Amino acid sequence: DDAGNERHAVDVAYFSEGSEFKVNDDGTISAEDVPGFVLGKVCRPGLTWNPGSSLGLVPQGHADALVFEALVCSRVVTVTASCADASVNVSCRDLSGDEILTLLMEPTETLGELRRRCADALGLLAVNVRLVTHDSILLTTDSDTIQSLTGVTSLG
Repeated sequence: DDAGNERHAVDVAYFSEGSEFKVNDDGTISAEDVPGFVLGKVCRPGLTWNPGSSLGLVPQGHADALVFEALVCSRVVTVTASCADASVNVSCRDLSGDEILTLLMEPTETLGELRRRCADALGLLAVNVRLVTHDSILLTTDSDTIQSLTGVTSLG
């Protein structure tokens, strides 16, 4: 990188077919089907030239669990929504009030989709975006619909 630090790209794959990894709020990464374990350094004598350099799953909170600090940093985005015929007009602003994006969404689209769109506009990962309402309520459930922001039960 620009500071002269060595960087490596790593693809993480899990031996269980169909398993997926997820980023946790604390900056750790876990396999979704192995609760209580996160990605960490493990010792594998005989498998690599440096036995302590292998990655594997370790118990959450273990000293060798890897914490990716870049995943912990968050941007807070204030979301407001209003009905616009059969759609929802959504405005997203940072804490200084600068507009991140304004868009028209279908009422059935989710907060997760909005989080991803904000992340794209900011050049971040979705896990780094925290959505809040104008009265500072943290929106944590990505499966909630955009319509839930309006307080209206049906549009159209």
